[in-house]
Amino acid sequence: MKVSGPETKPQKTVLKRLEGGRKQLQMTTTKSRSSERDKDLLIARFITRMVKASLLPPAYNATKTRTCRRRFISSPTVAITSLDFTIQVGHRQFLVVVSVAGTAVCWVDMWRIKSVSVWTISYVDNPTTCEIRPSFTDTDDNCFNDREAIYSISSRSESEPASMKIVPARDTPMGSWHKTTVLNPTASLFNINVNNGGASSGNWATTTLDVEFEYIENLVGANPGYSLASLITSLGTMGGCNNTSALLLQDINVLN
Repeated sequence: MKVSGPETKPQKTVLKRLEGGRKQLQMTTTKSRSSERDKDLLIARFITRMVKASLLPPAYNATKTRTCRRRFISSPTVAITSLDFTIQVGHRQFLVVVSVAGTAVCWVDMWRIKSVSVWTISYVDNPTTCEIRPSFTDTDDNCFNDREAIYSISSRSESEPASMKIVPARDTPMGSWHKTTVLNPTASLFNINVNNGGASSGNWATTTLDVEFEYIENLVGANPGYSLASLITSLGTMGGCNNTSALLLQDINVLN
């Protein structure tokens, strides 16, 4: 005699419950073990201990390449007209005050520009146009010049900025390494020009410029030599400088 369908259902239900119970027990056990491991790791952080070291001293580099960003905002009252970003503007983003007379020196040995990012917005109905042009010219050897180019963006509204990011080649003056010495500090790496489309003075704070640097700290040997007479006289103060009064440094100490 065949067993009808309804009579077999309770058996399947029991089996499913047993299987579900096993899975739940396994999950509970796994969570419990994980919780115990977390407790052990947490306790280990608060215990001074000796652990196994490598057989031989490992090779390492004491002067790591690090990355930072400097942000500039356009002044509302000073026009950005053919403004140069010179080598010394780069030097001045890595300063520390070393005397009560206000002398500041570079705490990095060298730096390079990793990228330049720009955002512009309109002021009411006045669109903002920003142009960046690599501008280094080798006047000594005529061998090391940046490729001629003009990168340009124009805003369309106050709410949606126009934006661009420039990543210079590493073998160009704009993207190569620069020692923080007194050699050729006024050489221009790139040029910035902003047209505010008819907006009047007082309404020119429409452009944000981010310069991302790679740098190497001055950990070996003497300071390379670049210095600045800062207005800050508190020893050890670290910071950077505006690029003239047109591009204003943000978020860190301003030393000029």
